[in-house]
Amino acid sequence: MKRIQTLLILVILFAASDALGQASQPTPPTKKPQHAPLSQQKVCAEEAHKAFNEFYPPDKSATAQEFTSHYDTESRVCYILVHVAREAGLTVSYTVFDAVEGRSYASYIWVNPQKKKFWEVSPAECVIYPRGSEKIQCKDSDEFDALVDKYFGIAK
Repeated sequence: MKRIQTLLILVILFAASDALGQASQPTPPTKKPQHAPLSQQKVCAEEAHKAFNEFYPPDKSATAQEFTSHYDTESRVCYILVHVAREAGLTVSYTVFDAVEGRSYASYIWVNPQKKKFWEVSPAECVIYPRGSEKIQCKDSDEFDALVDKYFGIAK
């Protein structure tokens, strides 16, 4: 009987020490998205500004002409998202491309010469070209925004 009690105590101690050992084990860190250092972000912003001025000179017919840049540390690409609107919102376009190499990644063009409500007119073009994947046709500006954010980390 004493032998069974001793064995039982050893089993309990072993189980308790194993549980404590597992509890004290450090949990592996979760992978957090890397943010580009400020120096890379600055270089990207400068390259995006140059590309914007080169490919989109001032246009008096544009009611909006602007850009946003984003440096992706994983792909090492400086993305630029350009927005242009003309003739009081009758034409709207968004383009995503590499500010350094000029490679196009996404295009959204919406034309409304009949002056209908925006939800009544489908885009003339809505396409995404993810790196290393097949092209994706999108159906509206919300889907375009979501895909651009997902694949390139840049949004309106």
